[in-house]
Amino acid sequence: MPSVDLGPDTQLCKGNPIILNATTPNYTYYWDYDGSTNNYFFPTESGEYKVTISGYCGSATATINVDFKNHTVSIN
Repeated sequence: MPSVDLGPDTQLCKGNPIILNATTPNYTYYWDYDGSTNNYFFPTESGEYKVTISGYCGSATATINVDFKNHTVSIN
């Protein structure tokens, strides 16, 4: 049976890049967020990102929540 893991939910400072990698050889990919079919995804907004991989032995789904924070630094 296939499996896919996008890692734990994560928080980042707005503007920091993150790559969600669902690579599983010989499978196809579907990202619910925008319908893309790449093995990776580059989130730019906070939200839930879900990928489904499908192949000969079945399918599997993984979900991750990405939260981009606006952090400010103040110097007194």
